[in-house]
Amino acid sequence: MAELNPRVYVACLASYNSGTLHGEWIDANQDEEELRADIQTMLDSSPTPNAEEWAIHDHDGFHGISIGEHDTVETVAKHAALLDEYGIAWAAYVDLVGEHYATEEGFTDQYHGVAESETDFASELFGDIYNTEEIPEVFTMYFDYEKFARDLFITDYRSIEKDGELYIFSNN
Repeated sequence: MAELNPRVYVACLASYNSGTLHGEWIDANQDEEELRADIQTMLDSSPTPNAEEWAIHDHDGFHGISIGEHDTVETVAKHAALLDEYGIAWAAYVDLVGEHYATEEGFTDQYHGVAESETDFASELFGDIYNTEEIPEVFTMYFDYEKFARDLFITDYRSIEKDGELYIFSNN
C-alpha cells in the first residue's frame, strides 16, 4: 500500500504579492484547529508585515484528490482524515463519485473492498450468496463468472483502479 502522508504547501499571499516567496509544507492529517494554528504560525513568521491571507500552492499525498488553491481548512482536514481512516480507497471513491458528492456515509455504504479483477469479485460474491460446496461441481463448472461479472458491473457495482489496486463499490 502506498504511504499516506497528505500535506499542503501554504503560502503567504502578502509576501507573494510583494515578490517574496514565503510558505511552509504543513501536515494535513490533523484537526482543523491544529491546521489553522500551523497556517497562522506561517503567517506570523512572514517577512511581510500584517500578513493575513494565505493560499494553497501545492499538495502531496492525497492520491489524486484535487486540493485547490482556495480550498478550506475544513476540506483539507476532512480528506486527510478520511485517507488516514480508509486509505487509498477513499481517494478511489472521490475519483468515482466526484469531490462534491463524496461523503463518508456514502463511502461506508458503497465500499466492498479490493479485488484482483471484476471476475474474481463476482466469483467471490457468487460463493457468498450460494453455498458452492452444496452445488455439484458438474453444475458450477458451467457457470460463466465473466458474464456474471459483466452483468454485475453494468447494473449493481462499479470498479476503479487506483495505485495498482482495483476498488469495488456498489451503485446504491
